[in-house]
Amino acid sequence: MDSIKRNFRLWFDQLQKGSYQSVKLFDECHHQFVHGRRTACGLDGQCQVQYVIEADGSVYPCDFFAVDQYRLGYIQNKTLRELFSQPNTLNSLQMERKLPIYCENCPFKLYCCGGCRRMKDAMYVNHEGSFCGYQQLLSVLLQEKETILKEISSAHFVN
Repeated sequence: MDSIKRNFRLWFDQLQKGSYQSVKLFDECHHQFVHGRRTACGLDGQCQVQYVIEADGSVYPCDFFAVDQYRLGYIQNKTLRELFSQPNTLNSLQMERKLPIYCENCPFKLYCCGGCRRMKDAMYVNHEGSFCGYQQLLSVLLQEKETILKEISSAHFVN
């Protein structure tokens, strides 16, 4: 789990040298805490429809839920507006969530609300319930937010 912290440090060191290379997770945290905007689904614990359209025209609410039980229908038969109003869309957005006990006293709970339902096992609280990688990243990122804001505004973007 130290890999999140190590990767952030590498990214931040590069940023301080004047080269900005986008790392989606770090960019999203920056947008959320510095600009007050959430641009990625799941980082705030709220699912949003991120349509996935398969080659056969099957439409799903999210790439993590591209399984038969969440199929909204077929793009050949309905508009996205019609597909969005399908019961499966609303069900996938409103599934009950149970946060790990570890989250109860987390200082970032109001921001992430346990994060993405599907990513939580890979990125958030470990199986023992004693560590959260997202919490670790946010605590480090927030210590550096002023420097990050200043450096990003003057950095050269790297492809």
